[in-house]
Amino acid sequence: METINRLKGWLGNPANVKTRTSLPTSFDADFILRKAFVTANGITLSIQMSAAHNCVVNESVEMWNCPPSPMLMAFGDGQDPYAYVPLDVVAGYIDSLESLGDNHDYN
Repeated sequence: METINRLKGWLGNPANVKTRTSLPTSFDADFILRKAFVTANGITLSIQMSAAHNCVVNESVEMWNCPPSPMLMAFGDGQDPYAYVPLDVVAGYIDSLESLGDNHDYN
């Protein structure tokens, strides 16, 4: 499965939701905190998408606890969080992490 489809499937899977809280706003919105995304080689990332995160739902995400990468520098200053990271960039980032194999020092 292509990584972008795997990412979208993971974001849409209710089993990955740790908490969901209704936001006190005039529109129907929730704060959703998801479990860690785990790459095929065991690297864990916090990938969050909800009305309370720095993202556009279904287009971009907010990321935390990410191994450094030039791919993410346009979305942050090297410190958490990385904001408004487009899904295709996240998929490319995941591919780059998974290409490292099982030898990593990020967790």
